[in-house]
Amino acid sequence: MLAPYALNVPGKPQSISWEFAHISPRTFSRLNLAITDRLRVRFVYCSMSTPEPHERTVEPHSLLRAGRRWHVRGYCPERQDFRDFVLGRMSKVQLLTEPSSADVATDTAWSTVLQVRIAAHPGLSPAQQLVVRNEYFHGASARVESCRAALLNYMTQEIMAATDVGLQVPPDYQLAVENAEECRQWLFVT
Repeated sequence: MLAPYALNVPGKPQSISWEFAHISPRTFSRLNLAITDRLRVRFVYCSMSTPEPHERTVEPHSLLRAGRRWHVRGYCPERQDFRDFVLGRMSKVQLLTEPSSADVATDTAWSTVLQVRIAAHPGLSPAQQLVVRNEYFHGASARVESCRAALLNYMTQEIMAATDVGLQVPPDYQLAVENAEECRQWLFVT
């Protein structure tokens, strides 16, 4: 336990970061090896839609950190589509001898790069919008960020940008995706 004074040292900058998800170095290492050697992997997985542990086989192509969590992206033969899997929800990762046949170039959501226009939420008062613009955009009316379509949901969640300004309102949301209709096909269905 830290002494109370250790957290408040005058002149010393404070940095606060929380790491909630535990990632097994073995899981990370095996997935990285599978990507490098273009091999399939099998693992036990739990998701919000299927919380009971179940086996999955994936042909991984990328490891990525989105917000506070690590994900692996790859082709899922069971769903016959490219998917993201959270590393903290995996266990018993095994490299398989079967080569990965999926081509990352066919992962449309991964290869599509969106220009996401982030602006102050239109539900804020003009004075509040100016505060947000000064804080996030150096006074500009908006900011445009490049983002892989597969990562759009993670981006909007991380920065708490509304994608439906009628449902996602201030004060919970200060930012909004101004070109949400252009991006709609890449957003999670709620």
